[in-house]
Parts: sequence; C-alpha cells; structure tokens
Amino acid sequence: MQEMLPGMQEFESTDRYQEKATIELIESIVKDRELTPYARIICKSMVSLARNIDVQNSVGRETSRNMAEYRGWLDELRDLYPEQAAVDESLADLIEKSAAK
Repeated sequence: MQEMLPGMQEFESTDRYQEKATIELIESIVKDRELTPYARIICKSMVSLARNIDVQNSVGRETSRNMAEYRGWLDELRDLYPEQAAVDESLADLIEKSAAK
C-alpha cells in the first residue's frame, strides 16, 4: 500500500470527506466573525455541494461542474471574509503608541 501524506488518509474513503473538510474550512474563514444572511447562504450552498461531491465520488461520477460551482462560492466567501493579517505584538504596540500621539 502506498503511504499517504499526513492528514490525507481520510481521502481513501468517500465517507463525507468533502463535507467535513468544507465545514472545517468555513469555520476557519469565519472564525470570530458574525455571518451575514448572504454569507450563511453561501456556506449552506458550499456544504450542499460538498455532499453532492461526496455522493458523486462514491459512485465514480464526474464532479467538475459541482467543483467549479463550489470554487465560485468559496471565492465569494473569501471576498466577504478576507484573511486577517497577523501582526506581531511588539509592532502592534508601536502602532498603537504612535497613533495615540
């Protein structure tokens, strides 16, 4: 048996791996942020598409259409919730002190 990369073992099975990964991804993108109604629809659509992809994979069907739509929703979610840059604490203190002057 070929060795798998760490964290990739679940891809040997079609047991909801796309759905689970999607939920984890959504949680990481919207962490500590409030979902707007529009963002909630995007997230539900992504989970629904992920379920469809899992089902299609389990029966050996082609998934490119669903994956393209999924990617479009993902891009839109990222536009709504862009990644927050991590700022070094000492730099943040310096910026705060300079802004107070």
